[in-house]
Amino acid sequence: MSSRDTPSQLVRQGVRADGLFELVLGLAFVVGALAGLVLPPPASRPLAVGFGLLLLVVGVALWLLAARLGRWQVLGLAWINGLGAVVFTAWLLLFWTRFSPPGVALIVSTAVGLATLATVELAGVLLRR
Repeated sequence: MSSRDTPSQLVRQGVRADGLFELVLGLAFVVGALAGLVLPPPASRPLAVGFGLLLLVVGVALWLLAARLGRWQVLGLAWINGLGAVVFTAWLLLFWTRFSPPGVALIVSTAVGLATLATVELAGVLLRR
C-alpha cells in the first residue's frame, strides 16, 4: 500500500468508530428481537437476530482492519453506510405507523449513525486527514 493509500488518522478512527457502532447495533438487534421488539415487514424475529449477528461479525472485522483499508475500500464503506442510512430512513417513513416507539428509536439512531459515519469516512478520504 503506498503512502497515498495509507489511511489517515481520521479514516482509521472513523472506521474503528464504524466497527464499534456495528457491534452496538448488532447487539441491539439481537437483544431487541429476543426481547420482543416490534419491527414491521420485511423484518421478523429470525431476520433481526440474523442481521444482528452479521453486524457483530462486521463490527469486529472493521475494528481489526481499520488501519489496513485502502482509499477505495473506505470509499466503498462510506457509500454502503450512506445507502444504509437512506434504506433505513425509507423503511421508517413507509411503515411509520407499524413501528413500536423503541423500534423508531432504533431505526432513527441507525440512520443517523450510518449517515454520520459515511460523512466522516468520506471526508477523511477526500481531505486526506
